[in-house]
Amino acid sequence: MAKKLVEYILQAILGASPRSHLDPLTDILFSLNKNFITQLSSWLQELLLQENFPIPNVSPAEKQNFVTLLLRASNKRILREKVKEFAILSRGFQGTGYPDP
Repeated sequence: MAKKLVEYILQAILGASPRSHLDPLTDILFSLNKNFITQLSSWLQELLLQENFPIPNVSPAEKQNFVTLLLRASNKRILREKVKEFAILSRGFQGTGYPDP
């Protein structure tokens, strides 16, 4: 059940929900990271690192970098910043000036 939650959160970050919902979703990821890091790590690897999960415009290296940053985040503010940056990248807005993180 928790793996499915992580999948829904990732889909929301990648564009299934408005950017205004990113902070509460990041809070859930932060909590999972603090309390279930081993499971979260395996779920993220399994879900996000699939070849076309659901962001074919993001390279495997960028996905791996996001997973690494997410798992190493020790503070909510930094994690929120990284999630917003990845959301912009995955939604195809990087370098357009819209929307700023």
